[in-house]
Amino acid sequence: METFKMLEVTFREQTVGRMQVSERLFKFKSSMTSAEDSEHSGRPSTGKTDEDVEQLKEHLLRNIRNTTHSVADMFRILLGSVQSIRGTANTCQVDPKFMPPPLPLPRE
Repeated sequence: METFKMLEVTFREQTVGRMQVSERLFKFKSSMTSAEDSEHSGRPSTGKTDEDVEQLKEHLLRNIRNTTHSVADMFRILLGSVQSIRGTANTCQVDPKFMPPPLPLPRE
């Protein structure tokens, strides 16, 4: 791409990536002259609202057998979010093979 080569010659190491140049060129040629990012759809910028964090902490305290992966799937959040919340909730994940089996419920 000729434009990218010209930018490389002019700015050397400070040149932005080839993909960014081609995206900006495409937007410019499509008469989208704004340099600002457009609104994105999909996930919110953060999935860690105070209400969600409290709900997850309560779940972790009640269900210590759940793995980080199962909790992330259940709450539909990233593994890193579960790990950081688990750290602030003063809970740790114990490997299930070290846990005793659950006690049977008493019969009435």
